[in-house]
Amino acid sequence: MNLFANFFQYDAIIFIIAAVNLFFYATALKKASILYKKALPSLPVNSKSFDKELKRAHGESSYKVLRELLEQTDFWYTLFTNVTGIFTLLGILGTVRSLLNIVNSGADINNEFLGALTSTFWGIVFTIVFKIADTCISTKLNLGERITVFLEERYFNDSSENQKATFGGKRI
Repeated sequence: MNLFANFFQYDAIIFIIAAVNLFFYATALKKASILYKKALPSLPVNSKSFDKELKRAHGESSYKVLRELLEQTDFWYTLFTNVTGIFTLLGILGTVRSLLNIVNSGADINNEFLGALTSTFWGIVFTIVFKIADTCISTKLNLGERITVFLEERYFNDSSENQKATFGGKRI
């Protein structure tokens, strides 16, 4: 088994799953960017009426849109991170499969060992690439989530504690 034969047998599975994960990433990034833009209205921070302007910018209907967008973004982001987590395992699985071929059939050690190494290599490469890409989404998603929760606590919660909302762990 040469390098190309291994690619078309087991490594192709890793590449197909990477393509699917790339779709999950693109969808989650798009949703997170929209959430980020909608959650952060361009308001003057030094305004005396900042509180009123923020509530006006995020009315009840706007808040519901934010909440729904947050849930959609969370769904796609969860798919992306879960699939990212299995690439290393897929690489190890390819390694074990190749090594079992050596033990069971006495196949050519060099070719099977090459297959074991390429599977591990691609699993690690895709894990690293997608973990780095994860930071682009997670920062936007976290900030969008924090603002949505802040708005919920501050303006759209029915309790008498509305004015004691916090943002980033600080009382406002």
